[in-house]
Amino acid sequence: MNIDDPESDNWAIPIAKEKFYDGAVIHPYISLTTTKVPDLLSLRQLCESYMEIKKAMANYKKIFQDRPLYFTEWGVNNETAMQNTMAALFANADCFFAIIEGCESGLIKMACKHNLMGQTGLYMPPDENGKIKISIHQIFYRMLIDTFSGAELFSAMSSSAEIAPGVPAVIARAACAENGAVHVFACNKTRVPFELVLNINGKSYTGSHSMKYLADDDIGSIKNFYEGDEIVIVKKENISKL
Repeated sequence: MNIDDPESDNWAIPIAKEKFYDGAVIHPYISLTTTKVPDLLSLRQLCESYMEIKKAMANYKKIFQDRPLYFTEWGVNNETAMQNTMAALFANADCFFAIIEGCESGLIKMACKHNLMGQTGLYMPPDENGKIKISIHQIFYRMLIDTFSGAELFSAMSSSAEIAPGVPAVIARAACAENGAVHVFACNKTRVPFELVLNINGKSYTGSHSMKYLADDDIGSIKNFYEGDEIVIVKKENISKL
């Protein structure tokens, strides 16, 4: 049940008073007001996804208080023509960061993806010549798995300048892998490199590190990749800039 306005006379209010269920499900998709590619309003909406997911959680909490919340679907609406763009990738990443915070607060009990196929899914069908297509979202999911799967999430959160009220220009979270390696997953929505300052247990880390990243100055254009393309750039350097 998606709640656009918790102050309105909507059907979620009487449902919240009932006791016959243990939790509620919502699908907080980022839906655009236009399907044109690209336009400034759509780019802005996608880059504000972090705030939109937090708004969805706040609206839910106003009505259902601490009743467990489940996200069985989330992400960028498949109907938008901007699915396979860097802007949509920013949106998916920001949704993920907001969901982490919802889980840490105890409100969200589970969040899962269900769109296994398509431009924002885990798989894209081959083209007419049988070549395997790869969406940038598949790369994003792989990065998430490599960073957080089996790792211990640090409670510390990043801080950065904002590109709009409540919308950080850069969001990052860190996790400690089973082998002791520290992994940082970051999303920089600007064209400007940001200095990365990493403090571990109160001490600033200044050693070398390797960085894998996916970057493009044109965040609104459709990205089409194929199996074997060099998509992710790998660098080894000292801590400096994202």
